[in-house]
Amino acid sequence: MKLNGIQIAEGEAAPWWYGVAYYSAYADYIVCYPVPINLVVRWSRDIWWGLRRGKEDALSQAYQRGKRAGLREKFEGE
Repeated sequence: MKLNGIQIAEGEAAPWWYGVAYYSAYADYIVCYPVPINLVVRWSRDIWWGLRRGKEDALSQAYQRGKRAGLREKFEGE
């Protein structure tokens, strides 16, 4: 049995046997899976994000360094 999630854009209708697993804020779509599987996908994604929240990756560190440098330049330049 093949269980594929489907992406549903705003205004589209999902099949009745599919349930919302999560919402992608980056691309503005909803990911749906068949009804019992959508809960497993949602819970596993929530657990993964919860574990990852405590770790900073290289992208967030670079963002913070750039933000601090920009603020420092803004306030020291005046």
